Amino acid sequence: MTTWTLFLDESGKYEGEYVPGATRERHAVLAGGILCPGAAINLDSSWRQAITRTSSTIVYPPHAVRLGADVRADLYRTAAREIEAAGAIWIFIVDVPPTGGPEQELVAYVRMLADVVDLAGRIAAREGARSLDLRPAQRTVPIEPGLAETARTRGLAARNWPDGSVTVRTLAEVETRQSLDALNRETVGTLGTWPTFASVQVFSAESAQIHPGVAFADLGCHYVYTKLRSHPDISFDDLCAPLTTKAGRAPVLVARGGLRALRQVDRALREVPADLVRAGRAIAMIAGDVEANLTSISPHRALREGTRHSARYLWTSAIDVLGTLPDAKISSITLQLSAQSEVHLALKAGDYEGTWRALLDGWCGSTALAERAREGVTNRETAAVLWRITLACANHRGDLVSAAHAQTECEAIFSKGMSLALLSERLHVRNLANVQLQNRLPALTHEIADLRLALDREATALISAADDAGMVVELAAASPLGPPVALKHAAPEIALWRALVNTDPEFRAPDYDRGKAYGTAARSRAFLGDLASAAALALRARSYFGDSPRDLHFNAAVIARIELERFRLHGGPAAPALVPAMTLSNALKLRSPRAAVDLVRVDRMSRFLVDLLLRALRLGALLPGLSREAWAISLRKLGEDSLFGTLSRGEYRSHPSELVARHAGEVLRVSGDEAGAERWFELSAALSEGGSPEDGTLRRFTPFTRRLAQDPNFTCHDLVGEIMNPPFEYR
Repeated sequence: MTTWTLFLDESGKYEGEYVPGATRERHAVLAGGILCPGAAINLDSSWRQAITRTSSTIVYPPHAVRLGADVRADLYRTAAREIEAAGAIWIFIVDVPPTGGPEQELVAYVRMLADVVDLAGRIAAREGARSLDLRPAQRTVPIEPGLAETARTRGLAARNWPDGSVTVRTLAEVETRQSLDALNRETVGTLGTWPTFASVQVFSAESAQIHPGVAFADLGCHYVYTKLRSHPDISFDDLCAPLTTKAGRAPVLVARGGLRALRQVDRALREVPADLVRAGRAIAMIAGDVEANLTSISPHRALREGTRHSARYLWTSAIDVLGTLPDAKISSITLQLSAQSEVHLALKAGDYEGTWRALLDGWCGSTALAERAREGVTNRETAAVLWRITLACANHRGDLVSAAHAQTECEAIFSKGMSLALLSERLHVRNLANVQLQNRLPALTHEIADLRLALDREATALISAADDAGMVVELAAASPLGPPVALKHAAPEIALWRALVNTDPEFRAPDYDRGKAYGTAARSRAFLGDLASAAALALRARSYFGDSPRDLHFNAAVIARIELERFRLHGGPAAPALVPAMTLSNALKLRSPRAAVDLVRVDRMSRFLVDLLLRALRLGALLPGLSREAWAISLRKLGEDSLFGTLSRGEYRSHPSELVARHAGEVLRVSGDEAGAERWFELSAALSEGGSPEDGTLRRFTPFTRRLAQDPNFTCHDLVGEIMNPPFEYR
């Protein structure tokens, strides 16, 4: 049907103490109702009859708060049956009660009414509605006489009565129309046009003229409101069970605090072309907050879960529509996906779940959009880039199965012939294939021997491939590149090179791809326990990053991890390369715990640096200006702006947060705070269990973390790389 109807009502004491004799609501306020296919006039008669047939004691219009429990239960069943038969959708937006004073409380219902219309309009557009009938209930309440003028300035209609009392009512007709008009000014994109305004009628819920759909909306609002009041921790599934259709369609139940993220999802998917990565990341942020059980969206569990459910609905319904577009438009979405994914992965910020969702449903998965995207890419170079990006993202998530599949697809493309562009892609893929092998550690005992052989073999092959790529570059150069160039460097750079290879710094012509290949091979050597070779190879990689401060910092962090592992295994004074490596990684700029937390909140990649500091503190490596006592004090804090509170948030629930949390636990244990250590160990285990696929890399850290938490004297006796003895990068 092209015309749909939105029936609206509310529950909760919006005006709090500003209504004579009332008390402030402490639990929730909500607005919502029913979005139903069909014009309002066509639904009136049958629904009115269904209500009056339910019980002989019902006087129309029924009002939920005035009905006995038995009659109300019968009406719930009637409403559920009629709404399912009509193909209607329950929609509720719930907020915490206003606390900002009368100016905010008096207009709370108006704001929420507009929010429901906005959300319902977005959903109606997905369902094919072209116009909307609006049927909101009129809210009229008494207020303190002294607030009459304030109410008028806030857009409410205030009326002074002869007895001195004052009532206000919302301008529901104006608010609902304006909200729908505002929605129609947004980008339409390729997901269908916005529904336009068809008609509006506003009556009091007490009026015999009220549409029975509003009575049903009143019942639904009352049910959700009373459930949340009596069971604040009820789950979304349990709360919505009576309102879920036999076909499994659950209500749209959203926390008002999550509306901004939901709109981000919808707007990103309506971009031309659709921005799958931005939408996916917004969904991942909501999902992460729900997994973390954070109250930033809502203090009510059902509302957090409901917001996640609604975000997934907006995503899946959009993916279905996008999968039916003409080939040219799907091609544009695919190219946008490639570009946005590559940019986000290059940031190495640690939040990869949203990008993976975009790649899965837009390229490598089984949706119609993904299948048509793959069919539409006939250029082998473009296909290779997309599969290489998929491989990289799967590696970041520790998803071994998806990584292996992406690598197979890349190799199939290479087997059909090479080009200069594919030659470069092949080096990328070889590099990522080494990372995939590294991600198989830690592993079970019977897997270790074969893994070590494979790591050694593939690292050697990667070094040879990088050497060969250098020969190609030299052959293609217009003039000889000449010998390495000795440049003027700061003292830490000179100290690093002299400590590792006993020479002054020597930087070659910048070549990021070759440097990255040598760097990955260096990590493989370190995984194998050959730390001296690993450090020298990492320095070779560094020689190709001369024009990239970001890569120089990252490379220094890798060297610092190698040196910390050397210190862990052999003890004694810290290796001479450790301090310059830590300095060049920028880790020592974060010696102050407050500075570290502040940076982590704006730059998620800086978690790697915090982890370096915690490793050093845990091992007792002496670094200038680093105080274990100061960090222990900071690690005990639990507020929202603490490191613990920050890493518990949705967008931080990934690698390397689980490493930071584990090492924080070990630092507090060394400092004598076993209770604080246990809290951090538990966070680390929760992050690894929820941060990757079932067979993913992160989940394999959990047994080691839990053993550390249970046994302060635990000593590893397994081979390096086994489950209970993770390799250097994770220790």
